[in-house]
Amino acid sequence: MKLKRILLLIILTGAAALSVLSATDKDGNLVVSYAPGSFSWNPHYAFTTMEAQIFTGIYEGLVTYHPSTMRPVPGGAESWDVSPDGKTYTFHLRKDNIFSDGEKITSETYKSTWLKLMAPETGADYASLLDIIINAKAYRTGTGKAEDVRIITPDPYTLVVELEKPAPQFLNVLCHYSFVPIPSSLLNIKDWTRVREIPTSGPFVIKEKSKGELYFEKSETYWDKDNIKIPGIRIQFSSESDTVMRNFNRYIIDWVVSGMDASKLYDDNALVVGPQFSTSYYFFNNRVEPWNNPEVRRALALLLPWKEIHADRLIPGDSLVPPIPNYPPAKSFIRSNIDEGLKLLEENGYKEGQGLPDIVIVSPYNPGEDNIAELMK
Repeated sequence: MKLKRILLLIILTGAAALSVLSATDKDGNLVVSYAPGSFSWNPHYAFTTMEAQIFTGIYEGLVTYHPSTMRPVPGGAESWDVSPDGKTYTFHLRKDNIFSDGEKITSETYKSTWLKLMAPETGADYASLLDIIINAKAYRTGTGKAEDVRIITPDPYTLVVELEKPAPQFLNVLCHYSFVPIPSSLLNIKDWTRVREIPTSGPFVIKEKSKGELYFEKSETYWDKDNIKIPGIRIQFSSESDTVMRNFNRYIIDWVVSGMDASKLYDDNALVVGPQFSTSYYFFNNRVEPWNNPEVRRALALLLPWKEIHADRLIPGDSLVPPIPNYPPAKSFIRSNIDEGLKLLEENGYKEGQGLPDIVIVSPYNPGEDNIAELMK
């Protein structure tokens, strides 16, 4: 039986990616292809979409995403209660939930993991998402103590979290990979690159890992293993777009996430386009003259052709909060104003830009970014 394949093209505001879904390989494994890239196995230090996608196969927290609705559903916690005032969450953990190496996952596992995430010395990118917990922000910023953070473990399988105020988004936040439990053997290790065996809490275990390929095998210790229908996931990293597309067209690769050439797709009906939000940042080194002068930086920003920069975006926006239907419009952060920009430069000693040092624009290598740098130039 030939399974229908879906090729999904995700257009980012500044990058493009391609993913596919089809029949599995001869061993029944799902075969996924990415462009080469580095990532952290440690969830506390990961931040890319590639890491987020890969981690869904091997790590799982208290709650996880429903595959269709993306709403929170039970994961490591089989159920939870929310107090009438919306400020206390009581999670009831599964008693059969263990890491792939056999270590039990208890309420203390979550507490120690989250405190490590929040520790000032950790500097985790997503730790601030837990600031809603009482005293969490003070601890994260170095003005409070770990013991004051209101994460309570009355018994090994009950976790109580007290919030500063009601937060309907709290369960959605906990779906993120940053909040998955970390085994005690790795809790105080930052770089897991050379760790031979990484215990996992999700539906798959890591069997092979190299620079060019990963192989995940169905976990026999996962609480919901009976509902995992494929034996494994094979992840390949390739920069050869021709080879990638040839293998996709021949049903050898199931899902191409990046590093592809969609023009070589045999079946155009397999292509689906969907928007996704992203924000690109260009940073000035404002420790040296003249870039340490905010009026000079603002002058250059006013001189940029913002209308043209936004023109080829699928969902163009001129605010940090993207334009979302049925939501109040966000205030625009900047618009082009040639006269004002030139005036600021002249007032600060750089009439028409004379005397300014050369500006070097380093553009990340993402499809859609190069034209932004060209417009800025």
